[in-house]
Amino acid sequence: MRTIITRCGFGVLVFFMLTIFARFFTQNVLLERLHMDNGFVRAILYFDRPSYQQGMVILDWAEMYPFKGAKQRDDPEGNTNTLDRFNDVIITLEEKINAYTTDVLIAYTQFAEKASKIEWLLGWNLHETIVDLGGGYLVEPVGKFDAMPSVRKFAEFNNFLAGLQIDLLYVQCPNKICRYDTIPAGIANFFNQNADEFLAGLSSYQIPYLDLREAIHAGGFDHHSLLYRTDNHWKSETGLWAAGKLAEYLNTRNGFMIDLSVFDPDSYRYDVYANWYLGGYARKLTLARAAPEDFTLIYPEFDTDFSIQMPSWGIDTRGTFDVFYWKEQVSKVDYYNLSPYYAYFHSFNAVASIHNNVLQSGKKILFINDSFGWTFIPFFACGVENIDSIDLRNFTGSVRSYIEQTKPDMVIVMYNTGFQSKTEQSFNFR
Repeated sequence: MRTIITRCGFGVLVFFMLTIFARFFTQNVLLERLHMDNGFVRAILYFDRPSYQQGMVILDWAEMYPFKGAKQRDDPEGNTNTLDRFNDVIITLEEKINAYTTDVLIAYTQFAEKASKIEWLLGWNLHETIVDLGGGYLVEPVGKFDAMPSVRKFAEFNNFLAGLQIDLLYVQCPNKICRYDTIPAGIANFFNQNADEFLAGLSSYQIPYLDLREAIHAGGFDHHSLLYRTDNHWKSETGLWAAGKLAEYLNTRNGFMIDLSVFDPDSYRYDVYANWYLGGYARKLTLARAAPEDFTLIYPEFDTDFSIQMPSWGIDTRGTFDVFYWKEQVSKVDYYNLSPYYAYFHSFNAVASIHNNVLQSGKKILFINDSFGWTFIPFFACGVENIDSIDLRNFTGSVRSYIEQTKPDMVIVMYNTGFQSKTEQSFNFR
């Protein structure tokens, strides 16, 4: 009997390993290397997760925006510090292992939910990386990291932009813990300490930044309530507020003349989807351990007219504010296969370009952003004529070539305190 159980267990492990390898090979070789985008490939990648980035088009960004002196952004020639390269490799390897043993595993969520129920019944806590700050506000702490490699890369990028007479600004997005709060006992969280050291490094190079954590504290807001309980992202309402704060900063410091009235929260309609959203942290715990929360899509009540291009999604269209929304993500409640947060800005965009047809300011801003930008850029676009956006997680071309070709008036790098620690992914602006 024991032999039969052992063989069955071994067989299950082999099956899972084969499915992980099949998806790894299909994604990295057939789709991304050989550009084989057909029914067979998509059946392997998406048959048990029907809405998982199915519409994305794989583009050769390096061909459109070529590198100078290196084959790609992560070419070792671009990293002069051996320790930096080693740290970047470790971070990338860790992320790939995590991805290919969770997201890529067939029927992962179904197995995870059952396991979580068993874990709860036994009184175990195998999800010790996810902690509750109180009131159901979940967080996954990050460890301490050396901010100076990122600072040096940012300073080098600033020198490049200065040579083109382009202004650079860093915007620090918040997390659920105020930097002035006492961290609950037992939570080793270095979100704010890492961000503080990075901003101090920028100051030493006289590089300007806008710290939204300070703006939240000065406004008397509760950090917890501005972010989703079950996720690491800020709420769409917070993204609208942040757009107004950045506009104020640019008007004061950079000579912009943005109409601040377009960021008045009373000028918007709020469509609430009750108990529609299960954030990333809660998905790890599954519905067995966490409850869904409300989600809001926000619409301007003033006239809007945008032209947008999102090549990764094959989008080239013109319309009202609705063009920013991927409505399929809120078409029904599906906690594991749909994500309402993805509805904003069509989620993962290597490159997006926006023209506000209502304005004639002539200004053009390039945002280099993480997913916090999805619920920010559409609102900010209500006040600026031209905006480009790059997400370095998906953009494989040269950032510098892109800038030389598109000639923005200003570059704004906008990261949250968690994404900030991913040095290679976040700050390699080659």
